Amino acid sequence: MSIRLRAPDDRFGYAVLISMGKYYLRFARYQGATLDGRALQWRAIPLILFLLAGYVRFAQLDLAEFKLDEARGLLWATEILENDLFVTRGLPTSVGPVNSPAFLYLLTIPLLFSPEPLWATGFIALINTLAVVGCYGMTRRWFGLGPAIVASLLFALNPWSVIFSRKIWQPAALPIFTVALLACLLLYQRGRRPWWGASALFVWAIAIQMHVSSVALLPVVAFALITGIHRGNLRPLSIGVVLFLVSFVPMAYGETREGWRSLPEALSAGGLDMRSLELTRELLSGAGYPSLSGMAYPQFARLIDQQSGLRSLIERITLILATAAVLYMLASPIWKRRLKLLNAPLSSRDAYWSWRRMVIGLAAASPPLMFLYHPWGALYIHYFVQMWPATFIAVGVLLGDCTAALADRSAIRRRTVLFGGSIVAAIWLLPLSAIQITDHAKFLDFIRQYPTPGGHGLTVGETDSIAETARSSQPSGDVYLVNLSYDLAEALRYSLRQRYHVRGADPAPWRTLVVSSGPTILILESSDQPLTQAIASDMAFSMVAQVPYERGAKKLFLYQYASGNGQARELCQPAKGIKTSASTFDGQVMFAGIRLHPTESGDLIVVNCWHIRQRPVDLPMQLSIFNHLVDSDDNKFTQADGLGHLSAQWRDGDMLLNYYLLPMPADLSDGEYYLLTGFYRLDTGQRIPVEQDDRLTDQLRVGPFVIEKGSVYPLSQ
Repeated sequence: MSIRLRAPDDRFGYAVLISMGKYYLRFARYQGATLDGRALQWRAIPLILFLLAGYVRFAQLDLAEFKLDEARGLLWATEILENDLFVTRGLPTSVGPVNSPAFLYLLTIPLLFSPEPLWATGFIALINTLAVVGCYGMTRRWFGLGPAIVASLLFALNPWSVIFSRKIWQPAALPIFTVALLACLLLYQRGRRPWWGASALFVWAIAIQMHVSSVALLPVVAFALITGIHRGNLRPLSIGVVLFLVSFVPMAYGETREGWRSLPEALSAGGLDMRSLELTRELLSGAGYPSLSGMAYPQFARLIDQQSGLRSLIERITLILATAAVLYMLASPIWKRRLKLLNAPLSSRDAYWSWRRMVIGLAAASPPLMFLYHPWGALYIHYFVQMWPATFIAVGVLLGDCTAALADRSAIRRRTVLFGGSIVAAIWLLPLSAIQITDHAKFLDFIRQYPTPGGHGLTVGETDSIAETARSSQPSGDVYLVNLSYDLAEALRYSLRQRYHVRGADPAPWRTLVVSSGPTILILESSDQPLTQAIASDMAFSMVAQVPYERGAKKLFLYQYASGNGQARELCQPAKGIKTSASTFDGQVMFAGIRLHPTESGDLIVVNCWHIRQRPVDLPMQLSIFNHLVDSDDNKFTQADGLGHLSAQWRDGDMLLNYYLLPMPADLSDGEYYLLTGFYRLDTGQRIPVEQDDRLTDQLRVGPFVIEKGSVYPLSQ
């Protein structure tokens, strides 16, 4: 019995093209059993893939998501460009450790051309489109035309791949580095080209610094490099190790300043969880849009018929093929050993058949296996984006090898088997591609009608539109953002930053409004929350403009304030009967008043006001305000802390209006109560001394207030 491994067979690839329709025949000329392969493979196919991948990534780019992480990354990258900063730490991750600043420096490239978020989004879409073409070129070189077409189509149209290639997100930059890493490892060829091994180490280092999830590629890098170590290539690999370590120096320096706390804390809180395999299944099944719609867009989920028999069948076939392909690639050493036992002839070109497949298989299997243990139980689907190219290559290789094996061993004519296998592949690829492109179009149309999933963010175009509304309402002066979620505040902060000096964005349950000598805009999100209603009603008498911005089923209201200090002080007037004189920071920051508002739910809203007469010189960077509701014996019943306006942003003349929601205990009895308030340092918990009525203390005591049947009455002192 004799089994011979064949070199990549391009005829399967040509047959796939023909069977997928007349669209491809415009780029090829069929002559019997052959095609004009050289023109087709080097010109038309990469162009088709580039246009296809680019279409789904660039179509209606203004509908790409733009929230907290996207805005924060652009803000920091802008600081790097404008202030020549050398940053040693990047954005935090969902599992604790802080990323390196590599992604921030990458974002400076589109910022050199324009500060608009649309440019940065387009830049991310571009490098991901190039990753698809790179996947084609790499697969075509080592595994043949057929596997290259299959892998590239799966990569180009996979829903999750498209979603994450349109976000200004650190994981979104990984696929192109994964493609480059695999290309370097395959060029390394078990030590025959050692400098490519050194390059692989450097590329892997950059990928890890783009996002920590690239650490999951450790098994494939270790396998590829260790299997090729010998005396002749120790020097290049040693240089690669040095480059790998040197690239982490800025990140290590930043961690040293923080005491190396984040990584040990995250690892100590980790655990084993099978969710890794479930997330992998979602990524590979091609069910990205229905899965996403089920979480954030229930209306859209109804538009996509998830119970469709064809859809369900195609998704299951994709998942089965992906699983079988990865197992097939990992089993290649066993197959090679069997060939040796059978004395099968191996040509010099086939010598690395098993090794290359093992590299691809490990790259596909490592992330889900490595992340079975993950820190803090905070594993998300974007931690697996680096496995896409390898998994899709494995599927293409499996289909190509199966077709070639059947053609070799079948009594039927080889040409018939090749075209039969290609038609089977096309029957699966065509419906899959049609479903994914259709779902993507529906997804974009739905985003245009119902932006901001869950009300927690914006699209790129919507952010610019709201910023333009604010600009038209406020042609000059500062713009202040309050009463917003993290996502909404940071997105608007960046968009307005290019037109205004923006301060006072409130990212937490407390609210801060800063009123200074310049005109101010307060942006409130309309909702049923009692806090929002109380703020709007309390300040209504001082508003000079109210501009609604329609946003699907929701609205944003832009309240414009006059610039006079008299009106600012009017907002801070204490409740009738409460007369307290106090100051802190050696008299430079004056207490301006406190108001208490009961809500329909029985809770209390506290409006806490301070006037910055002169910014203190030695002002702590990490400050907060405490608010404790106590009785006459200082027994504490509830509290709310926070300071949304950072001390680094304080200026002379600012008036800080801080809003807090005090949850009231259900068993709170009627009676007299006091409010204790003041500043304290977040890093040490030390309170800032307060001078009240010529007496120095560590807290300001305001009251008494009478709470009776859900109402609040101040008593005269």
